[in-house]
Amino acid sequence: YQRRVHGVVMGDTIMANIHGVFSYTVDDDVKHENIVYKRCFDRCFLLRPNKSGTSWPARIANDMLMIRAASDAPLMVPEADVKQKLMSSTGLNDAFATLLLREAGDSYDKAMALFQANQATGAIPAEAFAK
Repeated sequence: YQRRVHGVVMGDTIMANIHGVFSYTVDDDVKHENIVYKRCFDRCFLLRPNKSGTSWPARIANDMLMIRAASDAPLMVPEADVKQKLMSSTGLNDAFATLLLREAGDSYDKAMALFQANQATGAIPAEAFAK
């Protein structure tokens, strides 16, 4: 069983994506053998602030679960939101933010680490920044 979790903060909303791969075994009575099936799931939900005075600080505003044939790639990745966050955090333009996210495997934290390392060495050209 494998899983990967990704979250993005958008104002007062958090969008979380969970991707997992699992397998299960079914007995085939005709052939007298076990058949192993491999599947994956993608779950995407939105957390919003709850009303004041309630015991939980957040509520699930939307929840979607999809089970499909096995794949290591999540079905829903909020790339545009991650790219916008990266652009606002770093000042990079769209093209360089896209390139950095590809190098970081679409991970905001890895992209920020790469950005900081390259910025410290002066490896980022001036044309990488938005004007």
